[in-house]
Amino acid sequence: MSFTFGLEAAKAAELDEPGAMKALIGLKLSASARFQDRPGACKLIEAAASRGDQTMAQRLADCRAN
Repeated sequence: MSFTFGLEAAKAAELDEPGAMKALIGLKLSASARFQDRPGACKLIEAAASRGDQTMAQRLADCRAN
């Protein structure tokens, strides 16, 4: 994966493309040193949960625990 892929994923998430936010969160929670960003992922999870995404609401507890 390239850095450009990460930027494109971020743009898609900003544009609210279907599945893009979930993909970007997965990328930020990955083991990849290039993309790993747990605090950033938790911010995105919090934003998605605040918009009513029940799946992300469940994941938010994990962010708060760690």
